[in-house]
Amino acid sequence: MVVKTSARKVSLVLTTGSLLLALVNILLGRRLNYLEHLPMFNTLAAGMLALVAAALVVAGVPLVKARGRSASLWLATVLAGFVFGLYLLDD
Repeated sequence: MVVKTSARKVSLVLTTGSLLLALVNILLGRRLNYLEHLPMFNTLAAGMLALVAAALVVAGVPLVKARGRSASLWLATVLAGFVFGLYLLDD
């Protein structure tokens, strides 16, 4: 049985997962010494970027196919792009 879900929902779930990973990263960073556990923090950061990049693709491709007519896809794409930008511009 195939269950069809909307690109908007999948994109929002991926973005939320990325933000949850960011929260875990921040909370662990407060408890652990960052330099002693550098591979773990790098893996979490790569996971955050991969999830939000996937969310951007999942929302962006159908938006282009719909020629920009879907407001909900615009919302999902802008949210994923905003979070991606926050990650890239972080100090």
